Amino acid sequence: MIKRLANADWQHATLLTAAATGALHDLSGRTRTVRDEIDGADLVVLVAGPGGRANAAAIIGEACSQRRVMTTGFLVGAAKAPERELSKTLAQLRPWSLMVVIAKNDDYIDDMMAALRA
Repeated sequence: MIKRLANADWQHATLLTAAATGALHDLSGRTRTVRDEIDGADLVVLVAGPGGRANAAAIIGEACSQRRVMTTGFLVGAAKAPERELSKTLAQLRPWSLMVVIAKNDDYIDDMMAALRA
């Protein structure tokens, strides 16, 4: 999903992936620090799929909370996912997101990013 989003012409967005440990990487594979990325942000969008593999949300969310950076969570791939898998991921995103969007259509995130002026 992140690599697909990277093909769009975003003016104010930095797209990163996160490992379960919370380590961030840019799309070329270089390691980035949570602190450096959040210090320059006014909004962090957490994107996760079903299955409960959003462990990094807590690390990133806590850092955002400490720095008072707004967070939004997107749960993508929801259309075909079992309810149990969605619930696992929601439990990881919800505590760290001021708003959570469950996207039945994965293209919705493009529209939402555009609305957020990314």
